[in-house]
Amino acid sequence: MNSREKEISKNIPDPGTSVAVVSALLIAYPDGARIQDKNGDLPLHYAAEIDASVDVVSVLLNAYPGGAQIKDNQGNLPLHYNRNIDVDSVLLNAYPGGAQIKNQAGYLPLHEAVCDLDVSVDVVSALLSAYPGGAQVTRKGGTLALHDAVRFADHDVISALLGAYPDGVRVKDNDGRLPLHTVLDNEFVHDDRVSVVLSAYPGGAQVQDIRGWLPLHYLADQAFDECDADSCLKICVELLRVYRAGAQLTNNDGLLPLQVALQVNENPFRDIIIRLYEAHPAGASVLNDEERERLTAIVLEGKKHQYATGHNYHAENHAEEASDVDSNYAGAANKRKRGDGGIEHLRKVWETCKANRDSLLRSWEKCKGLGAIAEKLEKRLTACLDEEKAAFDAYNKLAMESVVWPKRHCSEEAPKQSDGGAEAA
Repeated sequence: MNSREKEISKNIPDPGTSVAVVSALLIAYPDGARIQDKNGDLPLHYAAEIDASVDVVSVLLNAYPGGAQIKDNQGNLPLHYNRNIDVDSVLLNAYPGGAQIKNQAGYLPLHEAVCDLDVSVDVVSALLSAYPGGAQVTRKGGTLALHDAVRFADHDVISALLGAYPDGVRVKDNDGRLPLHTVLDNEFVHDDRVSVVLSAYPGGAQVQDIRGWLPLHYLADQAFDECDADSCLKICVELLRVYRAGAQLTNNDGLLPLQVALQVNENPFRDIIIRLYEAHPAGASVLNDEERERLTAIVLEGKKHQYATGHNYHAENHAEEASDVDSNYAGAANKRKRGDGGIEHLRKVWETCKANRDSLLRSWEKCKGLGAIAEKLEKRLTACLDEEKAAFDAYNKLAMESVVWPKRHCSEEAPKQSDGGAEAA
């Protein structure tokens, strides 16, 4: 507790103190409204900080109208401490320029307000109305009010700041961090805050800060007990949807998001680790023995949970994979029918069909028991098997037709085939 907090703890009045009591004290000692304590605070600063009624604040301002312009030892006006919309109006009316005043840390009243977990959008809107440019002002560290708001304030406050300064989502602080980075570098991550920032600037998912950290690295650094499970999983899915290649990028320390997640000492987030691994399976090759052992244990635990609950963490990924395979063997079928590229091409088409069949089979085995997903994969697998057989037959037929028969020149037509094999030359 610093000296100012100690002073307040000793002298703080009851926020319910009546106007009659304050008025009586001012009658007894009119200059009391002008007296600053050792921290430079007026009674008006105290009243603003403890959320005193607008009537008490008005009595103090009537006794000392200039009080709204007085800074304490930290450079704070009463407006810096206030979180009451009615009091905001009274203080801004007494000193309209107060919304533009920075304290010693470079905070506007707007910066201070958005760092309060309980601030209302009405208070923020009033400060923005008094000073619209405040949304573009940075405090120490190059931080906008938006950088702070995404960590502390609710969806409505963030939206109000974005409305005042839409390009704020693209502004980096002195550490190269966008608001999207700071919203994920938080004790508790909320998907609604991330969603509004990511929607405003999807490209932010590709931006690395001065340490080379993507937003995905920050999410990977979350421990399970510091993150709402559903929220963080939604964020992970959305970040990978917007920028899947992010799972393959290393930070300045050479760490993938997967490695960052595996290095969380306590309560690593299993579902996020599995998602990061699925997005970049090759990342397992750069893990050390301890990380690889931990990854194996987490993946196995995930499979056990899947079988125990009937929930498949991988169903969406395998459904997407199956869709890609579906497109692959459809393309292979068209090429086979056109006869593009001759025998060598048909051999490759056949091999592609085999690989597609193996991939679909793996997906189908992992999704068995998932109803519609499994049924769809089974139909695709059946079609793929038919396509593989057709590709093999086409390859085999052309291979037989392409034999260079003895005693003939290449330009001469090869003898026709019978079901029993080649005719004699």
